[in-house]
Amino acid sequence: MENLYKSIYHIFGAIYVPKDLRHSNALVHISDTPSFIYKAIIKMIKKIKPRVIIHTGDIVDDIKLEIRPQLIEVYKKEANKFINEISKYAELIILVPGNHDDFTKLRLKDNVKILNEGDVFIFDGIKLGLSHKYENLPLNCDFYLYGHDKNCLKDNYLNGIKNINVIKDKKIFKLCYPIGTDNYRLKISRMGK
Repeated sequence: MENLYKSIYHIFGAIYVPKDLRHSNALVHISDTPSFIYKAIIKMIKKIKPRVIIHTGDIVDDIKLEIRPQLIEVYKKEANKFINEISKYAELIILVPGNHDDFTKLRLKDNVKILNEGDVFIFDGIKLGLSHKYENLPLNCDFYLYGHDKNCLKDNYLNGIKNINVIKDKKIFKLCYPIGTDNYRLKISRMGK
């Protein structure tokens, strides 16, 4: 029955959150988020109410700042709105800059921290290596959180493009992004909207 719910939520542009993840002391990992899916992510965050959210780069992934830096004002507006909203539901937000981010332009709240590619974060005794790009991950960690492309080699490498990764009680749960997410990440005709 749960697979049916996952499919229905996915088709209708939502994110299915299992009951045992709701109102939990969890960590949520996301990456490369186009503004089109913000509403679904915010609803998911409200249900989970995680202790920590880690975003491994490209906060407004439908605006490719590296290619079109003239869209900085749209990026600022969308990124600030999104970060401000999700910061209401978590104790700590960690941002790792992606190749299409400019965090110097953002107004960040006190519970939002920026870490660099290759930094390590400890959550419930688990050593997490953080990066936007796979090749910039640190060594000797329990799990590796990253995004940027769909590269994934081992079970302890958690790609935030492939799944929304939730860590709770030292277990990994993988949630599906809404249908069409990759289209909004990659579709050239939508770039900058």
